Amino acid sequence: MDTNELLTLFRELASEIAEKDCSNIPADAQVTQLGIDSLGLMELVGTLERELAIRLPEAELAEVRTISDLLGVAAQQLSARRTG
Repeated sequence: MDTNELLTLFRELASEIAEKDCSNIPADAQVTQLGIDSLGLMELVGTLERELAIRLPEAELAEVRTISDLLGVAAQQLSARRTG
C-alpha cells in the first residue's frame, strides 16, 4: 500500500468516526483538526490497525502530531510486516 492509498483509507476511516467529510483534509494537518476527541482518536487508530493488520507502537503514537506522522508510523509497520 503506497502513501496515497494510506491517506485515502485514513480519510475514509476518519470520516466515519468524525461523522463528517474528511476527504479533503491535507496530510500535513494536525490530528486535532479532525474534530474528534481522544477516545475517537483511539477508535481511529484501532480501526486503522485492524484494517492494515498491524500494531502501531504506543511510544511512536505519542509523538504523532500530524496525519502524515501517523501514516508514516503505519507505513513503517507495514514495511516491517512485509520484510519480517
